Amino acid sequence: EREYRNKKDFFQLFPQPRVMNEQELEKQPINFFIPAFRIKNPLAVDKFSARLALSQPTFQESAPEELRGTKAVDAWLPLGEAMEMANILLFSMTPKRAKHILNQVKSADLELIHKDLLWLPFYEAGIYLRELHTDLAIQKNCIELEHFK
Repeated sequence: EREYRNKKDFFQLFPQPRVMNEQELEKQPINFFIPAFRIKNPLAVDKFSARLALSQPTFQESAPEELRGTKAVDAWLPLGEAMEMANILLFSMTPKRAKHILNQVKSADLELIHKDLLWLPFYEAGIYLRELHTDLAIQKNCIELEHFK
C-alpha cells in the first residue's frame, strides 16, 4: 500500500498537464478544498471542489488588504463533515476509466493533518461566481447566498 504525502505524490496519481518542479512539490502538502458554505446543488459543488483540488493552487494565508471588509458568506459546514467530504472528493477526481487510480482511492485512508478555514474571494460574472485567483466558476444558484445579498 502506497502513501501519498505531498504534491509530487499527488500529481503522480492525478497527473496534470503543466511543468512542475519536483523538488518543490515534495515539500508541499496535498490540499483538499472543501466548501464551508451552504450547498443547494451538491453535485455542482463537488465538481467545483474536485477541480480546485486537482489543480492544487497555492493561496495567501489571509485576505488581501483591498478585500477586507467586503461581504462574505458565513462558514457553515462542520469540521467532521468537511473531513468526510475529502474522501468523496477523491472519487470525484478519479477519471472514470482509470482503474489503477480507482483501486488506490478505494483503499485510501486519509489523514488530514492541517484543518484550516481558508477565505477565498469570488466575484460575480453573470450567472456564475468565479474564484478570484484560479478563475474557477460555480453557478450562483448552486449555493445558498441569502447572506450575500
